[in-house]
Amino acid sequence: MEKKLLLNTLALFLGINTILAQAPSINYNVSNVFIQNTLISPLNPVNTGGVVPAVAAYGQVSLFAGDISNSGSADGIGSAARFNNPYGITADSSGNIYVADRNNHKIRKITSAGVVTTLAGSGTVGHIDAIGSAASFNNPIGVTVDASGNVYVADFANHKIRKITSAGVVTTFVGSGTAGEVDGNIYVGDLTGGRKIRKITSVGTVSTIAGSEGGYLDSSVPLNARFNAPSDIVLDGNGNLYIADNASHNIRKMVLLPAGLTFNGITGTISGTPTVIFPSTDYTITAPMHH
Repeated sequence: MEKKLLLNTLALFLGINTILAQAPSINYNVSNVFIQNTLISPLNPVNTGGVVPAVAAYGQVSLFAGDISNSGSADGIGSAARFNNPYGITADSSGNIYVADRNNHKIRKITSAGVVTTLAGSGTVGHIDAIGSAASFNNPIGVTVDASGNVYVADFANHKIRKITSAGVVTTFVGSGTAGEVDGNIYVGDLTGGRKIRKITSVGTVSTIAGSEGGYLDSSVPLNARFNAPSDIVLDGNGNLYIADNASHNIRKMVLLPAGLTFNGITGTISGTPTVIFPSTDYTITAPMHH
């Protein structure tokens, strides 16, 4: 049976650093019906706005901040700034980028215009909770940000998760490992302390949601799964956790149920009370083989 897809007007908006008299407005003016497995005619874009600069090519890679030849810790704009082993990176809803500047023992902030400042950290190894440059870290390697603009840092050599408010106030939140993503909770890859995936709620309650010991084992029972070195985590919009299992040289996937629900890997029962609105999602349950 043929499946048809209706493509409505598609507008593409180019993000350009330069100031233009009029922004480009690129679209495909005509709705199209496509038939599955049938070659389509090329869709030619029409620009009804300003001229598209030659440098605004999709996929172009360019230097945003820092210097390719020199490390350091200087704040500045673009290539005038310096980093020393920038390790973890995340972005907030306003387009600011936060960097775990590992060897500088600092957390850096980069605006969308490329202005680099130090959000927190003195540059001296330590574990002091304080404001801005009075605080100290020891090899921060992971960062993530919540909807309120709070930055969470995996302070690796201190075995802590640190919290930095938008005003630069640093406190010790909880735990150890490598920071992951926030959906009201923080997900942590406990890299060396147990090789487990941990969950930290907004009030600091820590629980293990996957992993048992070092090694490699996929399992429909999360606590039976094994990881070698879960070094980083990202959460997509459909409730899936993707885990960089460093020492296993692969990417693992874990499907999360909406908050408030739990899955019993033995009985297959899903129970609980959902506490958040969640997109419609199809779940595939794979039963383990028993001999």
